[in-house]
Amino acid sequence: MDFIYLIKIIILSIVEGLTEFLPVSSTGHLIIASNLLKLPDNHFMKLLLIVIQLAAILAVVLLYFHKLWQVFLDLLRGKKAAVNFWLKWILASVPFVILALALNKYIERYLFNNFTVALALIVGGLLLYFGENYQVQNPTVSKIDDITYRQAFLIGCWQCLALFPGFSRSASTIIGGWLVGLRTKLAAEFSFFLAIPLMFGASAYSFYKFHKIQQNLSSLGETLLAEKAVGLPFLHVGREHFAAINSATWQYIYLFIACVVSFIVALIVVKAFLKYLAKNSLKHMALYRITVGIILVLFWLANLR
Repeated sequence: MDFIYLIKIIILSIVEGLTEFLPVSSTGHLIIASNLLKLPDNHFMKLLLIVIQLAAILAVVLLYFHKLWQVFLDLLRGKKAAVNFWLKWILASVPFVILALALNKYIERYLFNNFTVALALIVGGLLLYFGENYQVQNPTVSKIDDITYRQAFLIGCWQCLALFPGFSRSASTIIGGWLVGLRTKLAAEFSFFLAIPLMFGASAYSFYKFHKIQQNLSSLGETLLAEKAVGLPFLHVGREHFAAINSATWQYIYLFIACVVSFIVALIVVKAFLKYLAKNSLKHMALYRITVGIILVLFWLANLR
């Protein structure tokens, strides 16, 4: 086990747990932290980033388990309120899923860098700062069950801004919630619910890709051994591939530790965030986003010289 590498992963997991549900962009902070910690940009790290986000989402599942379980049971009984809840949940998720499937390859290739994250932090911060003024004083929606299909779909459309690394899924859905008539706490809670199917889907897809890569490495390793046994030239990449195969077990251990850390930190943060929203403005977080974004832009400009 590489303890320095493990410490870096734990730091990354803490960053995820702290930022996943705050409107400051967990993805943006993870990209920044990964660069500062000089972590490799490989398939395992991409899987890790998704999985620790899933672990953070599980904190929400635990906190809202009674609500989710009751809605599920009511759905099985065919109760109208439960059916409406699930349909709104699906409707709000559809825009994000469609765009993510269509653009994921290009987003990973062109947008996962400090400069684009900085721009998204600034733009999202400005929208968060001024968007809060558009909250209705006497909202007609007081709980999630009262959200209309139109409101759910529009919030889902706003959520698509989160595809831009650094914007924040939480911020985009909260802003969308404000604009369709929700108060901050309700918009945040709906944002939590929307995150559950999306992160489960993203994690499942990442696990599938990672498993396929491990299978390919294993097959290549067997081929290399066979070639060496019969005297065929041993490929130059053999040592690297065997190292990757042998480290697979440790990678899964790293994933488990990272998930536990992310889950615990997120559980603490969600409870604190909901209490914070009951009495405080999000303008401070908006200013934080803008400040971090400007600092990143300045560093990026300095590095161009």
